[in-house]
Amino acid sequence: APKQTSPTELEFSFDFGEGDEVVTVAVSPTLYAKPGADRAFDQNKSSIPIYEAPDKVGMILGFRTTGVDIDADQKAVANLVPGGYLLADHATHSFIIGAQELKGEEVFYTSRGDEIKQVMKDVWAQKGFEFIPLENEADSYQYTFARKQ
Repeated sequence: APKQTSPTELEFSFDFGEGDEVVTVAVSPTLYAKPGADRAFDQNKSSIPIYEAPDKVGMILGFRTTGVDIDADQKAVANLVPGGYLLADHATHSFIIGAQELKGEEVFYTSRGDEIKQVMKDVWAQKGFEFIPLENEADSYQYTFARKQ
């Protein structure tokens, strides 16, 4: 059972394939934005601090994000430990740009599902990640799941 270690953190053990590891989940009541970005909530600047990435990050998870992609904060991405994950319910802007640079502007309109998966693998590999295909998203590029090498 998870153990609460602070008001915003809990720990539990999980076997990722090489024996139990301690996992810490931290809930951060902050605004995730590009460093130096203006806040959308000017009237609440003092009450919504900007998220600061810790030194070691195991996963960056984005769900229904608007305006800022999970790979937009280069410090957070750089702090992903080897084997750390990027996971989102959408394709990131940097992936879309990378795919268009690799295969042309029409890549998403002219490619079949297996071709798109290869583009996803190639673009994420250029960024130092292994793309992980999801079985239930066989014909879609509208998600991000990648492991840092």
